[in-house]
Amino acid sequence: MFSERGAMHISNGAAAARSTQSGPTTTHDRDKGPSGLLPLPIGSLTVEHLVPRHTFKALIAEFLTRVYPLLPLVHVPDFTFRFEAGDYDRDPRFFRLCIAICAVTMASIPRQVETYACHLYQNAGELVERAAHVVLTCRLSSDMSWQQKPTVNDMLVSVMLSMAAHYAEWAHIGWAYASEATHAFRGLELYRREAYTDMTMVESELCKRAFWLMYIMQIHDRLSHITPHTSPCYEPMRTDWDFMLPIEISDSDLEPSRGSNSDADIYHDCRPAISGFIALIKVFLCVAEVSCQQVPGPKTANALSTNVNGPHTSSALQSEVRSSIRRRETLLNVVTRLQKVLEELPDELSLPSNHPSSDSAGTEEEDKSVIGHQYAVMRVNIHVTSLYLQSTLLDICLGSAAEPLEHGNTASVTDKTFPGSPNDPRPSTTGSHGTLWDLRENIVSELLHVLEHSTTKALESNGLSIIVKIREIAASLLVEDDNYNTTNNVEDKSQYYISQFADILARLDYLSRTKQESSVMNRDSAQAGRDILR
Repeated sequence: MFSERGAMHISNGAAAARSTQSGPTTTHDRDKGPSGLLPLPIGSLTVEHLVPRHTFKALIAEFLTRVYPLLPLVHVPDFTFRFEAGDYDRDPRFFRLCIAICAVTMASIPRQVETYACHLYQNAGELVERAAHVVLTCRLSSDMSWQQKPTVNDMLVSVMLSMAAHYAEWAHIGWAYASEATHAFRGLELYRREAYTDMTMVESELCKRAFWLMYIMQIHDRLSHITPHTSPCYEPMRTDWDFMLPIEISDSDLEPSRGSNSDADIYHDCRPAISGFIALIKVFLCVAEVSCQQVPGPKTANALSTNVNGPHTSSALQSEVRSSIRRRETLLNVVTRLQKVLEELPDELSLPSNHPSSDSAGTEEEDKSVIGHQYAVMRVNIHVTSLYLQSTLLDICLGSAAEPLEHGNTASVTDKTFPGSPNDPRPSTTGSHGTLWDLRENIVSELLHVLEHSTTKALESNGLSIIVKIREIAASLLVEDDNYNTTNNVEDKSQYYISQFADILARLDYLSRTKQESSVMNRDSAQAGRDILR
């Protein structure tokens, strides 16, 4: 997976010398266990312990085509060379990597379970759980010190299994593997520039990509939960952020590799697929300053804090109001930066300004080439993620403004100018609640614009996360506020948007696997939309 030296193991500690292994690892190469004890009763593992061999190969091919842009944790030329050589039958580390790839691929395209493993698993979650068991068994039989002395391979496998579990809605397993990957990354001190001194460029880039995947996971964790499930994978004062950004070149250009004659070279002159991943990193960097201390939790958490600390004094209330205003200004600045990042995207990742016609919606031509589809996958991810972050931050702003307004403070987030689409200016309606609708409508309409220019295949390749983001943005239209005196025009628009999202979700949701189920979702049925979004 890494370089021609076959270096898969990097010993713990940044200052320690990093030794490499020159050949496949066998069951008895490491950790034979205390002398005098019987070995664990574990036999030889093969890919058939997860899926039939032909399915295994098909899933790997799907990963390289559809999922790799989102999870670029392999060096495609070297990985392809080793895979075609059958190294998964000889090297336990490469075997574990391939098993994890199968898991995250199946979780990313869950509707394909019926195609690939309908007689073995009822859903993608069962395959992910089985893959986790196979990986654990392999670790116990060949690398029993993976917990105390993790390797880069161990870290990469844990990241993939974490993503797979989250995509399959197995959150407990997902957070467990996320924690495992974080501790491995910190144990190897891979957040420090000095840790990369003796690495090849390929090794270095894969570690950097893993770093940002964990960082993105932690941002989602902190935006969604009062108590985060993960700890940071870095030390802020010792992390060289500029160095940690991946290099924007294709895998085939990282260094000469054994797989240099692979099909990937066909796209050598194109913008590399990693460009989309780097753009996604820049999107999340826009919210870097919004730490867990700056982002307030739900109202229940604030209420609990109030009860514990006692009633607010007048001075304390004024301080809280000022803090709330500063927080809202910070969050609005974040949204401004998000808009700037999108404006600077290359053409391959930008959205067309015109609306597609009914017979060419989603630029279906892109699906005819591998690199074109990979651009489409990352394009929808970048734009939907940006809108999801904007929607989340807007909710935070409005939530933090509620209590100060109750105490007579007139400052509100809605008094600010909220960055919107330069191509879709809307005059604000009268009053703060009208402005609230304008802000919501801008985000929702932009999301529909993104989805109209995205193929179903590109949306599906983004896994469950894209469905969750669409649902949460659309569900913001369902929030009922007794103080929000909606007009008939606003209600009509809201129902229109809900019906549009219902139609899109019907094509992506697990419940739409058959024509009969999908026919239940009518484009004009706002109530059906409400049921799905809830």
